[in-house]
Amino acid sequence: MHYINPLKALMLAKALDVYPKKVIFLGCETAENEEIGIGLSPAVGNAIPVAFNKITQWLESISKN
Repeated sequence: MHYINPLKALMLAKALDVYPKKVIFLGCETAENEEIGIGLSPAVGNAIPVAFNKITQWLESISKN
């Protein structure tokens, strides 16, 4: 996922005529990237439940429309 290219993905979707009406990008950026390792930093690990709740609330709000 670190090398994902949203522009190329959208270009492919357009070429295949499956371009979505709306596109929303959600990402997470590390505070530090000096060391390569496996797993999540404590800050990212702590942020996951908060992000999950916000996304769930957002999806619930747009599904009502």
